[in-house]
Amino acid sequence: MEVRLEIAEEGLKVFVAALQCLAQVGKELSMECDPIARQLTLRALNDAHSASGQVVLDQTFFSEPSDAHVSLSGAPVTSIQQLRARFDGRTPFVKCKVFARSCCNVFRTLKHVQGVQLTLLVDQEALEQADASQDSQSQSGEAGEVDLDCMGLRWRLKCDFDITKTHHMKVQTCQIMRAVFDKDACPNRWRTRQHHLSSLLAHIHHSSEVSVTCSPTLVKFESYFSSLSDSKAQLLTETAVESAEFNEYILQPATDSIDSTAQLIFCIKEIRALLAFCKTSDILEVAFYFSNGGR
Repeated sequence: MEVRLEIAEEGLKVFVAALQCLAQVGKELSMECDPIARQLTLRALNDAHSASGQVVLDQTFFSEPSDAHVSLSGAPVTSIQQLRARFDGRTPFVKCKVFARSCCNVFRTLKHVQGVQLTLLVDQEALEQADASQDSQSQSGEAGEVDLDCMGLRWRLKCDFDITKTHHMKVQTCQIMRAVFDKDACPNRWRTRQHHLSSLLAHIHHSSEVSVTCSPTLVKFESYFSSLSDSKAQLLTETAVESAEFNEYILQPATDSIDSTAQLIFCIKEIRALLAFCKTSDILEVAFYFSNGGR
């Protein structure tokens, strides 16, 4: 089984920016593709499991394929109904895990690249395992999704002068992990322009983490060091901005305290990677939702 996704030239910068952003979050990148909806989800998780990143690319991001984007045993699948029938009405999800840097290295330069075809390859053994899981779940009355382990990725870069560069990449099997975070349940939030936040963080140097202290009228950004011995030999930088400067700012005191001040600590490279992705993708605003420090 092959699932092919076409990325046009105008979408390449956004796609590469997404890969580079997630590479700053974690070393490994998990891919999950819904071939029926033509949706690709990219996820990364850092080593400490304290931060995760996710980028979802739906079918509007990808180019319309000139032929069927899914094939089974070499034969093109021409309709969604045919694909659903192959898996007894269930939705197949093709998944794998790769090194993020390996994906970034495919796109060291976009010069002369006119488009990219990403192909997720599923072997017969994975299909047989999916059929076996279908039989067991159909007996128990369960239905819905079926996971297919990808055996490899194929990148085809269509370049000028009818040159095609092909990269084959080995992958690892993985479990689908989704971060659970209910932003609507967070009592506190602030929203600002992405270039405004970038300018505030530009003053923070020689520190891998940044502390953001939120008070009713002021937001303070400063260098953060986990131990005092580290901070003595480093440059400590602090900058503050009035809360009125934000497009939206809501801060409520904790239920067990009358103090409405909240301190948030971030890895600065992850935030800067997110802002770089927003800039490339023309995302004008970023929003932060939190309950208290650490959540």
